[in-house]
Amino acid sequence: MSKAIILIHGRSEKPSEQILRQWWLQSMNDGQEFIDRPQIDEQVVPIKMAYYADVYHGEPLAEHDVDEPYRPPEDGAIKEYKDSLFDFLRDIGGEIVGAGIDTFESLTGVLGNVAEHVIKELQADLHSYYTDQANRNTIQQRLVDQIVDHQNNEIILVSHSMGTIVAYDVLRRMGKEPEFNGIEVEHFVTLGSPLGFAPVKSKIFDQNNGILRTPSIVSRSWSNFADGRDIVTLDTRLSDDFEPNSQGVKVVDDRVACDYPDNPHKSYGYLRTPEFAGLLSALL
Repeated sequence: MSKAIILIHGRSEKPSEQILRQWWLQSMNDGQEFIDRPQIDEQVVPIKMAYYADVYHGEPLAEHDVDEPYRPPEDGAIKEYKDSLFDFLRDIGGEIVGAGIDTFESLTGVLGNVAEHVIKELQADLHSYYTDQANRNTIQQRLVDQIVDHQNNEIILVSHSMGTIVAYDVLRRMGKEPEFNGIEVEHFVTLGSPLGFAPVKSKIFDQNNGILRTPSIVSRSWSNFADGRDIVTLDTRLSDDFEPNSQGVKVVDDRVACDYPDNPHKSYGYLRTPEFAGLLSALL
């Protein structure tokens, strides 16, 4: 079966879909070059983007107005991640803090209010996504259309930041609705994801009868990549939050070092990490 890569970006203003897709492809190929693998040829592997920045921000940014455009990696910037004592302490601390938050919310009964407040303060786009049904439907439909269009391909869905939330919601929805029976997304990839953030998890609970798991439509793998310096990935591990689906597909977490200058959350840095590059090469 031929492969297809579907991309979905994160929040905030963006350049045009064509430019952003090209910058993501360049970033992915930076990673392939680093691990000494062939470049991804979009004439061989279709690369599509579920672009939604215009839903919130109207006209795309001109290339010269983008504050953080694609930049080629600096010499020596791309590095494989090395685990450290800090990672061990972070894991312990994260489990304690996460348990404390969950307990507090369950005892006080303010989970919904806390979620709404934190999400609103976190980002306007994310708050609008959860509160504006029309915009949410528009955004989700763009990803649904891409998946349906490529249902005869082996799909690799690559999502970043807020895009991981949109992708997760779409995959859970498609797994439930009869019209999508038989459609599979073989590989789901999350980069810099806030899916482990308590207010986001509370939304998923509300939408899915209190069940956190791998979407049933994901048939082979869910790979999650997080940089410990990335404030969006407050919880770098999703595997202890999301149960496997009925096919046994569970989240596999991997820490990475995002090399984009002064921004460990940037998509371009995540897309060229050796760990993600190695996965993508193996899937292709």
